[in-house]
Amino acid sequence: MNRVDLKNWAKDKIEGNKAELWKGILLVAILTIASSAFVEMFGEKSTIGGIIGFIIEILLIPVSIGLMHFFIIFVRTGEFNKDVIFDHYGEFWKLVGTVLIMGILIAIGMIFFIIPGVYLGLSYSIVPYLLIERKDLSISETLELSRKMMYGKKMDFLILGLSFLGWCLLIPFTFGIILIWLYPYMTTATTKFMVDVIDNY
Repeated sequence: MNRVDLKNWAKDKIEGNKAELWKGILLVAILTIASSAFVEMFGEKSTIGGIIGFIIEILLIPVSIGLMHFFIIFVRTGEFNKDVIFDHYGEFWKLVGTVLIMGILIAIGMIFFIIPGVYLGLSYSIVPYLLIERKDLSISETLELSRKMMYGKKMDFLILGLSFLGWCLLIPFTFGIILIWLYPYMTTATTKFMVDVIDNY
């Protein structure tokens, strides 16, 4: 499916389903906002606030993966299963370990003139989806498979992301209201791209 067809598919897919999608999105958004408010109590720029903020970010990784799982189910079946958003804490250490190692590798790449970091970011972009779809893999196997799956796909994924830039520029001018449509649209299109890469590998 080319980029135009994929985006048209996503538009059609979310039609009439945005309310149900937002029920899942808001669960994560409310939890994230509440966590940020808690960190603010200690002062976000203070040492203790920074430490608490980092811990909370780690604790929320399974929830972020869970939201991706929510969208994978929607893309694959058209169904809405909010329970999966909180189902991944049983794999906490694997998820955290994978995300942290991936983040460190990308950060190291960013140090070397940014482009290597972008390259690695694209290479590992399918990792969160593999953590859901391929739970049998170890951390190193997940990272390796991501690099293999994204071979020849990185530019397609980058162009897909850039194709939403115009819509994103409208966010401040619409006071964020456009996100009601844009966030489900972008996330559904991205999820469809990743699911197709996994299925066609």
